Amino acid sequence: MISVPMRIFALAMSAAAPLALGTAKAETCWDRASLADYDPVLIKAIQQRLRDQNLYAGSIDGKAGPTTRAALARLTGLSPQSEFRLGSDLVHKVFGPNFTGIYHDEDQDALIEQLGLKPDPSYRNPCKVHVVEE
Repeated sequence: MISVPMRIFALAMSAAAPLALGTAKAETCWDRASLADYDPVLIKAIQQRLRDQNLYAGSIDGKAGPTTRAALARLTGLSPQSEFRLGSDLVHKVFGPNFTGIYHDEDQDALIEQLGLKPDPSYRNPCKVHVVEE
């Protein structure tokens, strides 16, 4: 039987990105995140900002669907099929230069707090290790 600390370590390692060979740096979970992986509260805030800029006419529903992607494409000049990860460049375009991009699991909560919002309690961040007590 694996002890709880070892189990947490094992879960963390299984969630960790594989290390690349050569000089490339290791990929983080958020490097692989898609727009649908973000907290719905954050997606709603993005939708509202896009609506405020007359780029989005869909519902403020927290779902990163084709209408949200099309609005982000108009904002950025990218294709609607682009990844749209919320790094500093996209966060600055949506929310302004004083807001923090998302690169690690804790950054999403920090941005939500910075926006004056509260995370959705039912949201399960795919980049955090969720420990199940035995």
